Amino acid sequence: MEIKIKLYSENAKVPTYANEHDGCFDLYAAELIHDPANGIVEAKIDVGFDIPEGYVGLIFQRSSVYKTPHLLRNCVGVIDHGFTAPITCKFLYVTNSPEQYNVGDRVAQMMIIPRPKIEFTVVEDFGKESRGGWGSTGNG
Repeated sequence: MEIKIKLYSENAKVPTYANEHDGCFDLYAAELIHDPANGIVEAKIDVGFDIPEGYVGLIFQRSSVYKTPHLLRNCVGVIDHGFTAPITCKFLYVTNSPEQYNVGDRVAQMMIIPRPKIEFTVVEDFGKESRGGWGSTGNG
């Protein structure tokens, strides 16, 4: 699949796959804005994506985030078809670790997947019993 991208700044990098069969490609910090008073660091990726109709981009934190004091603020970012503005990731400071992201670091990862068109049908009853809720699997 070919995806058109736009680099919005001099420091913006074309996303890359670390390995041929990886599920996500890496996004790089083009600029970092630290706001410790509010517990936020903003990583400007400065790349825009032309995601085709019928697809969606999902942004996740990388597993290496555990080495830093950061946690992706919204857990998963959703990039819809038609949104071509530069991507930014916001992280919460969650520890006092001295490790920080630097410009040029891989700070997040993204996957572009098909988005099914869902049609909803309102029913009175599902015709089956609910299996439970929080932590209920195997408890009864």
